[in-house]
Amino acid sequence: MRRSTSSGVTVRLYCLSAAEQ
Repeated sequence: MRRSTSSGVTVRLYCLSAAEQ
């Protein structure tokens, strides 16, 4: 579960960063 949460957060930040650019 920890891996899933960490992965989800990373993907979310990456998506937000890409969306801003």
